[in-house]
Amino acid sequence: MSIRERYGKFQVYWTNPFTKKKEYQTVETLEEAQKKDALVKYQLQYERDLFRREASQTNKKIITLEDVVFEFFVEKQYSKESLASQLAQLKPWLETLGQMPVTSIEAHHLREVKNRLLRSSKGSTVCRKLAAIKAVLRWAVREEYLKECPKLPDAPQNINQKFVPPSPAELQKLFKVAPPHIQRVLILGSQFGMRVGESELFKLRWADIDLVRRKLRVDAAKKNAHEQWRELPIREELIDLFRQWEAEDRLLDLVPQTVIHFKGRPVKSIKTAWRTMLKESGVGRNIRPYDLRKFFGTELLANGIDVGTVSKMMGHTSPEMVLKHYQTVLDKREREAVESLPLVSNFRCRTGNARDTLQ
Repeated sequence: MSIRERYGKFQVYWTNPFTKKKEYQTVETLEEAQKKDALVKYQLQYERDLFRREASQTNKKIITLEDVVFEFFVEKQYSKESLASQLAQLKPWLETLGQMPVTSIEAHHLREVKNRLLRSSKGSTVCRKLAAIKAVLRWAVREEYLKECPKLPDAPQNINQKFVPPSPAELQKLFKVAPPHIQRVLILGSQFGMRVGESELFKLRWADIDLVRRKLRVDAAKKNAHEQWRELPIREELIDLFRQWEAEDRLLDLVPQTVIHFKGRPVKSIKTAWRTMLKESGVGRNIRPYDLRKFFGTELLANGIDVGTVSKMMGHTSPEMVLKHYQTVLDKREREAVESLPLVSNFRCRTGNARDTLQ
């Protein structure tokens, strides 16, 4: 038994003791929902036969895709942030197919939505939205809202867009025009490979920085369940800069608060400041905050650091991630390795027939 607010209305839902399936009723006000909730609790205890009669009519009820999505969210119990993200991925499907009986949804309906999305969105975005509807429909099959899942559209091909990390010269241009909090992002992202966002960089605190040991501790992103944190050395050239930052924050009484802040307030997004910096820098191309992490990995590999060490320093779950995303750099290193081999002057083939040469 429970009451949930949805789209400005209230839903009371319960489990039918005979079908073992969730049922619900939508009402206009919280007071009505509370009354219905109390009534159903009474009926479940003293008038269970009412639910037997309702069970015989269950198959007559039309269950829409919107209904299934709601029940999916009820079971999954997402956090507020995750729920908002999932709703954003499902929005185009709900706008087009939300009021359609879920049993009537066929492959061509899903394909039409996908094709429309491709006209206005990148392939990677469409891929995420496809994954969201796939999860809902497969859950609907498990819960017997559907007998079988309609054929899902194929994911777009070549969805991985190649981004070139910034060069040292471009980083210098960005740094010159960046406001103080973005300067810190540029340093920490490019020199420590931290994920720019709330998963790692924005939650870095002064308590995580040990200037005596010259170490910086990074709480790993949730995707890496095997390693809760990693420790990175702070290069000597940055020690004085870190001390300067710490002194500035102590004057504002911000130690040991987050290192990345805007006028004393924690930062959750840098989109506006980043766009302004790019425009004023004159770099002339789009560079993403995440490309700072790409710079870190690329430069380490280009300077001969082994894949295992790079993977560990970046907080990857396995070296395969580095092999997948930095293959171009690795190919270059392999070429340099081969070219560095000593040339043996006797490696000259004699002229004439190859068979004769072998003999």
